Amino acid sequence: MKFDEAVRFEPRKLADLYRTLGEIGAENVLCDTMEELTIQLVRIEKLGRRARFDDVREIAERIAPKADQIGLAGLGNVARAVADCVRNGDLAGFSATLARLTRMGDKSLTAIWDPQGMML
Repeated sequence: MKFDEAVRFEPRKLADLYRTLGEIGAENVLCDTMEELTIQLVRIEKLGRRARFDDVREIAERIAPKADQIGLAGLGNVARAVADCVRNGDLAGFSATLARLTRMGDKSLTAIWDPQGMML
């Protein structure tokens, strides 16, 4: 089965960063956030395979606001869904949403540099 989801991006969030912080400040935040998201997405996938649910929930709760900050609304929503599945003990939902988070994370981080790949 092949999954292909459009990246949900809110350009207003990124525009707000640029307006508030200026070009250099916004680019620093964007780069730092993308680096942090990349690290956390790798960690959450590894911890998920090891069934370290509390650690996964904690990381998912960190990913969501970071993704939202740079306009990656879809990624933030899926991270919150992963955390909810852990809190609710929903193992089937956990597996599905963690897999979706991984797919969407990869696609989102790539697409933010290529706006043609995003659904605005």
